[in-house]
Amino acid sequence: MQHTHVLSRPFLVALLAMLALTLSPSRVLAQDLPDSHRLKAIPAGAKELAAATTTANLGDTITVRGRVATTDSAFTDGRAEFTLVDDAAAAVLMRESGGATLPASPLKPQNLAVVQLVDSSGKPFTYSVKGRSGLALGAEVFVTAKVTSIATATEPMTLAASGLFIPRDGLPAGIL
Repeated sequence: MQHTHVLSRPFLVALLAMLALTLSPSRVLAQDLPDSHRLKAIPAGAKELAAATTTANLGDTITVRGRVATTDSAFTDGRAEFTLVDDAAAAVLMRESGGATLPASPLKPQNLAVVQLVDSSGKPFTYSVKGRSGLALGAEVFVTAKVTSIATATEPMTLAASGLFIPRDGLPAGIL
């Protein structure tokens, strides 16, 4: 006896809808940053973080390059926030320490920045960005942001980020 399975019309419609959603190139995955915050290319005029901290003023919009710190506290839980490290300063410390990972604590505050992803009104997002769109410990990142606090002798600069570019293959430390 031969059995034939007939799929119901509602089932087929639901199946096709699910396939369309999975194949849609514009769909934002849960692990991705919002399209509004992902830059399409490396932004022109990016400065190394330490160079930018010496010339930036409160309220300026700047574009900087650095790496996510490789410490457990690099990402803040419950906030779209991470610590950016000046690549050249970290490379010097790595050589001095015999190749240890990118530290955040031994660096001077002018070699660090706290990057917060914010909405159009300047309010920080309330989710972790760890692992989203390639944001990982030690990842190279280009950030376009407004300076919300200047680096002091004890505190790093704070940046309200409106755009990030995370290259798939980062540049070697100190190349720029």
